[in-house]
Amino acid sequence: MLHAPRDNLRVADWFYRSSTASFIWLVVRVWLGYERANAGYQKIWGSEGQRYGW
Repeated sequence: MLHAPRDNLRVADWFYRSSTASFIWLVVRVWLGYERANAGYQKIWGSEGQRYGW
């Protein structure tokens, strides 16, 4: 196993080297992607089915 230099933080090393951290990061990325896609959909089509009054 490779050891990181002493100037790196333990938390940062854990994020980069741990398979558990990669799974947590995957869940966070999927959730944020869903939230962004949902916000874009609501912005285009409206959250309550309202129509634009031209």
